[in-house]
Amino acid sequence: MKRSLPLVVFLMVVTSIAAFSPAAGARSAARAAALPPVQARADAWVRLCGFDHGCAFNKKPYLPTPYKGNNVYNTSGSHQTATGLMDEGTDIRFWVMLQNDSDQDQTLHVQGCGVPLNMRNRWRIREVLIGTWKVSEWHHYNVITKEPYATWAWNVRLAAHARQAITFELWNLIRGVNKVFDCRMSVSFTDQPDQVDTVIARSITF
Repeated sequence: MKRSLPLVVFLMVVTSIAAFSPAAGARSAARAAALPPVQARADAWVRLCGFDHGCAFNKKPYLPTPYKGNNVYNTSGSHQTATGLMDEGTDIRFWVMLQNDSDQDQTLHVQGCGVPLNMRNRWRIREVLIGTWKVSEWHHYNVITKEPYATWAWNVRLAAHARQAITFELWNLIRGVNKVFDCRMSVSFTDQPDQVDTVIARSITF
């Protein structure tokens, strides 16, 4: 059956009014209220700086590399792992960006990696520094740790949505190719220790 044009237009108008009626708006609001609220968390991103003095080299991926992990929250390192290939006997640097994703000032706690006993003949932490560094730094106020094997931790107070970068530097002691070291670095708010975000800095010798 054919409908006249005025009738079709009338039906379209009625349907539009129904879709945007107060009842429909109330249903939409109710559905939105039923969704879990987005929780403000500590966020960490990681990127490869490069290997050797001045982060001057990398084999693949080629420099510069982007940060990974912005607005990604997990403890597995999935989609927030940076990988760097390094020549034997050199050092490699990664930059980690810490961000306060909340609307108020927060203290962020960073838990860093150590070198297991069975890997200490091959790997050594050279230093962890406040800021983004391409060379070694000896001023104590920029140093988080220079301990070669121990796990490390650091707290930093950040304003709402503020960021702070740190540099992780690892040294290889010439013990073979295709050797892998994963440094897991986890960040959380000190008042929300169960809400953890983890990035991984992965080093592989060639």
